[in-house]
Amino acid sequence: MDAIPDRYRYQVDEVEALRELVGQNPRQHSLNLAICDDTSLRSLIVQQIREAFPEVEVTALWPYERDVFEYVHQASSRAPKDALFIAGLDDALSANIDRAALLAGLNASAPRWKAWFACPVVFWLDRHTADILRLHARDFWEWQTGVYRLDA
Repeated sequence: MDAIPDRYRYQVDEVEALRELVGQNPRQHSLNLAICDDTSLRSLIVQQIREAFPEVEVTALWPYERDVFEYVHQASSRAPKDALFIAGLDDALSANIDRAALLAGLNASAPRWKAWFACPVVFWLDRHTADILRLHARDFWEWQTGVYRLDA
């Protein structure tokens, strides 16, 4: 791994655990966080997982969204999925005019994710956003099943 640029280094075991989550059969709901500060590395890992599992759906949040669940619910296809990856929560929390409403909505939405998505749901975010969720969206944080720390 010495010849690999730093931005493409990652925790191999964590990525493998994430692949196992996506490849589980039968598909079961879980709420997960994939924490990676490097957006280029995130893109690379998502691309590799999607090549292995083409039924992974990726939804990018609109930065000014107030209700994350409702946005994803409307944007998501109704087809069965290996997993649902959600990107853009970092930007939504940074840009959102009413951050408190967004976090309150996330707190209230946890049971809705399980009711609607029969697959792993993975939020891709950076460490700062994970800290915000842990401190200010505790109900949502408590529903998460797995945390995958992917940075090298």
